[in-house]
Amino acid sequence: MKIIIYNPVLKKEIVFYDYVEHVYETEGRPDAPFYVLSFDGLGEVEATRNTSKSPNQAGANYLSSQLEERELSIRGFIKTPENTEEIGELRKLLAQVINPVHGNLEVIYEEQEVRHKILASADHVPTYQASDAKEYHGQLTNITLIANDPYWTDEQAREVILKAFDESFSFSFEFPVIFGEQGAQETIVNMGHAATPITAELRGPSNVPRIENSTTGQYMQLNHVLLESETWIICTERGHKRSIIESDDGTRRDVMSWLDLGSEFFSLQLGDNIIKYNASSGTGKAVALVKWKQKYIAI
Repeated sequence: MKIIIYNPVLKKEIVFYDYVEHVYETEGRPDAPFYVLSFDGLGEVEATRNTSKSPNQAGANYLSSQLEERELSIRGFIKTPENTEEIGELRKLLAQVINPVHGNLEVIYEEQEVRHKILASADHVPTYQASDAKEYHGQLTNITLIANDPYWTDEQAREVILKAFDESFSFSFEFPVIFGEQGAQETIVNMGHAATPITAELRGPSNVPRIENSTTGQYMQLNHVLLESETWIICTERGHKRSIIESDDGTRRDVMSWLDLGSEFFSLQLGDNIIKYNASSGTGKAVALVKWKQKYIAI
């Protein structure tokens, strides 16, 4: 088990190793500076139930439930280095990376080479305690992080490529990538615990490009011509919704006003989602790259 906390402001990270596991792997000679003794927050999250009640009604009518913020709690220690003066520098490094004023940190939990990610901010500066420190040959520390969005997600986005026309094409992408059968539609299976947003990059040339979730009937359509040198970029995540066109020279412009009136920033529902990419005209170079991360309430 490994916990990685990355500060995007400083571009620095702290890695906490499982102490028992690391002692075994190093044949009794652990050499990392930071270790985790216990970690809470993999599944513990409260939910608020909303109900309604009529006069003289026995019980109540269930309406909905919402997850509350997730608290992540790390109890760990800093291993005493050979030069004991260095432990002060390690405490400074820990406080620098886990800094409450820097906002959201990227927390990555790794177990058996499988990684999940969540964004969380520090609830306080790391605290230290002296009791039992000699048992671990180091400085004990407690860290509390709060994730406003309680869902864990895949660390890496899953991806599928769609094309609207049967001609050869090329598309640049980064691994890891999940390929679907090349064609105008693809079935994406959301095996997470909740609906999840998508990002899509639709490459021209095409006229009136449209991406649709046929399972829900929702779609996004651009009532405009997309040139060969242009890419229509969509993000359907709440709080980060966007519809922009990026040219090959790197310039971007907002095209929210070009969306069809019936367009919706749709998500992938649980289970099967039939995603289609269409255009009224274009060439085989008109392709769409769809990305998503599955959400989990517990891992």
